[in-house]
Amino acid sequence: MRLSTAAARQPERHRAATPRRVPPRPGRDLRLDALRGWLQLTIFMAHAALVAPGSTRIGGWIVHTAWGYSDSSEQFIFTSGLGLGSVFALKYARDGLRPALGDILRRTLRLYRAHLMLFAAFGALVLLGAFTLGFGDDLPRMGWDLLDQQPARALLLTPPLIYQPQFMEILPVFIVCTLLVGPFMWLVERAGDAALVVPFALYAATHAFGLTLPAIGPEGYPHWGFNPFGWQLLYLLGAWLGRRSLLTQGRAVPHHPALVVLCVVILAWGFFVRIATYGWWPQAWLPFGWIPALDWLIIKENLGPVLVIHGLAIAYLCATCLPRDAAWLSRGIGPYLTGVGRHSLQAYCVGLCLSWAVAAVLRLVGYSYVLDAALLIAGCAVILLMGRELDRRRVATPASAPAR
Repeated sequence: MRLSTAAARQPERHRAATPRRVPPRPGRDLRLDALRGWLQLTIFMAHAALVAPGSTRIGGWIVHTAWGYSDSSEQFIFTSGLGLGSVFALKYARDGLRPALGDILRRTLRLYRAHLMLFAAFGALVLLGAFTLGFGDDLPRMGWDLLDQQPARALLLTPPLIYQPQFMEILPVFIVCTLLVGPFMWLVERAGDAALVVPFALYAATHAFGLTLPAIGPEGYPHWGFNPFGWQLLYLLGAWLGRRSLLTQGRAVPHHPALVVLCVVILAWGFFVRIATYGWWPQAWLPFGWIPALDWLIIKENLGPVLVIHGLAIAYLCATCLPRDAAWLSRGIGPYLTGVGRHSLQAYCVGLCLSWAVAAVLRLVGYSYVLDAALLIAGCAVILLMGRELDRRRVATPASAPAR
C-alpha cells in the first residue's frame, strides 16, 4: 500500500517540479518611455503654474487638462502600472512568486525614500522663500505652515504619509499602488481576468461610500489629495494590461477602427466642452447646448469616472497611432525623452524643485511672456539633459540596470 501510494504521488511531485513557461522577454517599448518623458515635462510646467497661481501663464495652457478632462496624472499612473505589471509577470514566471514580490518591495522602498527626500528638499525651498524672499503666503496656502509652526508634529506625521502639504500627495499614492501590485498580480495568476472584479469593486465602493484615508493637507484638507482607493483602479488596470502585453507579445488590446473613432469622439467632446467653458466656442453648438455639471464624475481626489474614460482614450490612441519603430524615437529629441521616461522618478523630483524656481523668478522679477517661456524652456532642457545623462550612465553600467 505504501509503495502504491508513493507511486501515485510521484507524478504529482514531478508536475510540481516542472518549471513554468517563461514568456520571451520583449524589447523595450520606446514609445512608452518617450510618452513618460513628455508627461514629466508637462508635470513640471503644471507645477510651475500651481506653485503660485498666476506666476506662469504659459505652463497652465500646455497641460492636458486645459484641453480636456484628464491630465498627466492619469496617464502617468496608468503607464506606471503598465510597465510594472509586465516586469512582475516576467519575474514571476522566471523566478517565482517570492523574488517577484521582493522586487515589488524594493521598488516601493525606493519610492518611499524618494518621497522623504523630496519632502525635505521642497520643504526647504518653501521655507526659504517664506523667510527670505517674502513668499510668506505660501505657507498656509500650500499647507506647509504646520512644518513652520509645529515642526516636531509635522516630522512625526510625515513618515506614515499623514502630513501631505501641496505636491507631497502624489508619491504616496504611487507607494500604495505599487504595494498593491503584488497581491493583485498573484490573484490574477490564480483567478485570471476575474481578478479585475477586486479593483473595480473597490473603486465603486470609494464613490458609493466615501472610502478615504485621513491626512493633513493644504488649507486643512483632511484626506489624501490622491485617494488610493480610487486611483488604484488605473494603476492595477495598467498592471493587468502589462501582463497581457507580455503574454501576448504586445497584443493586449485589439486595434480596431471603431475603437479609434470612439476614442476620438470622447476626446473631441472633452475638448469642445472645455473651450466652451472659456467662452471660445458657443455653448449652443454643443449637443443640446449642454455643458454638464459633472460634479463627482470629474472629481480629481477620487478619480472620477470621466477622468478614467478620458485618460484611457488618450492611452489607446497613443498605443494605436504611434508606430513602435518610429524613427524619431532613436534620434533628435527622442533619446532625450526616452531617457527622462526611464528615469521618471528622478525627473519628477528635479522638475518639482525647478517649478518652484520658475515661479520664484517670475514673482521676483515681474511677469513677462518672454521670461515665462524662457524659464519653462530652460527647465525642460535641464530635465531632458539630466534624463539623457542618466541614460548614458545606465548603458555604461548595464549590470546595475533594473530588468524590464
